[in-house]
Amino acid sequence: MSKTIEILGININCINSKEALRKVNTLSGKEPLAIVEIITSEELLSLEESRELKAEMKTFDLVLAGDKGLLEAVSLAEERYLPLLLRQLQRNHSRVFVLANNEGECREFAEYLRKDYGIVSLAGAAVLSAEHRDDDLLVNAINGSDVDCVLSVLASPLQEDFIVNNKKSLNAKLWLGTGDAYQKMDREERGIGKLTAFIKQRIFKKKIGDSTPE
Repeated sequence: MSKTIEILGININCINSKEALRKVNTLSGKEPLAIVEIITSEELLSLEESRELKAEMKTFDLVLAGDKGLLEAVSLAEERYLPLLLRQLQRNHSRVFVLANNEGECREFAEYLRKDYGIVSLAGAAVLSAEHRDDDLLVNAINGSDVDCVLSVLASPLQEDFIVNNKKSLNAKLWLGTGDAYQKMDREERGIGKLTAFIKQRIFKKKIGDSTPE
């Protein structure tokens, strides 16, 4: 079992990218649905008041650090989980269903998958929001698409709430919740929003306080 470090009530798995890939490959071949999340420091803060969700997240198969601030907090070098996992989906010709917060984000993420990872055709895609939510209808759409992986870029805590409430009903092999990890990774690489990112990281470090490992 991989080592975990608890940050603000959420257990973060401290493993490198290749170890994470091996574990996901093992989990994806078994039942029930494997639940993997790549979470950023901002999303972790957004879950701060969601005690029940955080308790449920302790049952997730993997929760991985999705930005530099959180990687630093759990004493890991810079790991790039998402690119490795997306490339594996492409190599396996996995059928993917995308969940996004709005139509624009859905199109943007589909283009990101096509351009950067060669995932050309999606088995399906849908928009989910806290205001317009029909879980039963969405679960039926996902199951009817016969998918291998549900790939979510939903905001927290909506993302976690959806999978916690519907994990027993989904027929997919893998839930990969990325939230805004892919956008944040791209922004970090291009140096976009450095000042905003710096301020948010200061807030995050202040919040975690003594929980940051030496």
